[in-house]
Amino acid sequence: PFGAYEVLDYLILSSGTVGEGLAHVAEYFAIFTRTARYEIHARAEGMAFEMVWQIPPEGVMFHLRDYSLAAIAGRVAFAGGPKPVRVELAGPPLADTGEYVRAFGAEVKLRARHNALLFTQPAWDAPLPRRDADLNRTLRRHGQLLLGRQPRPEAGTVAAQVRAAVIGDFGDSTQPAADVAVLVASWQPDFVATVGDTSKPLGRLH
Repeated sequence: PFGAYEVLDYLILSSGTVGEGLAHVAEYFAIFTRTARYEIHARAEGMAFEMVWQIPPEGVMFHLRDYSLAAIAGRVAFAGGPKPVRVELAGPPLADTGEYVRAFGAEVKLRARHNALLFTQPAWDAPLPRRDADLNRTLRRHGQLLLGRQPRPEAGTVAAQVRAAVIGDFGDSTQPAADVAVLVASWQPDFVATVGDTSKPLGRLH
């Protein structure tokens, strides 16, 4: 829901244009995760807001790709901006094209070279109805403070070398649970921590 991304959501809402709001998302996205970053690239057909993974290929999580792009497109729409003219998804799709089109409300290109939301130049420059320069300035200062508090593991430290997986609910013996297990195994974690719902359905080892 809107507000879950906290400062990012309100930076978009208070921005002057769609492009300005997305530029703020790219600048401050590391507040929430360093798994991926966003870059802005000009193309012949418009402006591309591209998602770039910052983890090894074996750790890429395609459901997070879909969620992140859909969440950002949804926030632009909530702020009063237009939908992207095209959505590009690199890597294996998790649904058919029709399902993606229904979710994004735009043309979708599967197995593309990039993960991106593509906006026409007029859409990129479109003014947002709730723009508030003073609020936006305050939020940017707050965003800088939050970025400054982010941990930055140095090369050679334990934090930079160890990969952990945390499982909050093992689920039942179903195919979705097996799919998650395969995904976690592909990350090659150094250890797995369990934080609850480890044994079902009887609540004891069986």
